[in-house]
Amino acid sequence: MNTPDPPKNSQIQTKSELNGVTLFWKKPSGGPFRYFIILFLCFWLCGWFFGLVSAGKQLFTGDGPSLFLAAWRAMWTIGGVFAVAMVYLMLRPPKPESVTLERNRFKYDTGTAPINFMNPYYMMRKKQNMMNPFSMIFQKRRTYELSREECPEFILEGLGDDQRLRFDDGADRITIGECLKEPEREWLAEILNKWRVGYRDRSSPLRGVSPTPPTARIAYSASRLHTNGFSGEQ
Repeated sequence: MNTPDPPKNSQIQTKSELNGVTLFWKKPSGGPFRYFIILFLCFWLCGWFFGLVSAGKQLFTGDGPSLFLAAWRAMWTIGGVFAVAMVYLMLRPPKPESVTLERNRFKYDTGTAPINFMNPYYMMRKKQNMMNPFSMIFQKRRTYELSREECPEFILEGLGDDQRLRFDDGADRITIGECLKEPEREWLAEILNKWRVGYRDRSSPLRGVSPTPPTARIAYSASRLHTNGFSGEQ
């Protein structure tokens, strides 16, 4: 399968398959500092366990049930469960983010990655995450599949000094490649929109495609000019 090469030093990798091609890249790992956080949480969980056992003994062997002690034990239990979940999320095996272009079907896999506490900007860059921190921490792996006929345009747009590659799936607005660099997103947007428009060579979804107007790049450049205060008026 003839796929144009990604930009030089790009983290995007390609994998040819029977029915198409898969483009995939790794997500942020969280860095080595997360192991210090994991070690701290493990020590804390040891103390949490002894505290839970001690509170349980006082609750069931004391002079009688204590409402305060019962409430404290319930909150203490919730705290321990949350700590265990955090340890898992920082140690869970990463899955790469990927886009699969088959003959007539588009597949997008968000992948998974350990929580990246060392990069707060990456964690908080989504507006919905700022309103709901739990969606930032407990984000799920999702997959999207669309036929080429129903696949919407892939939009590359500027958001202030940032850049976003997105598509719409009904009422959901899906962002692709948040961890990619700008030239990588521009390359990916061109590949996706060429596939969406169609192909002449039936043996490959990416071979023989006539060049299409770079609407995504134009929209992004226009947004950058507007953000920086330039306009066409004299």
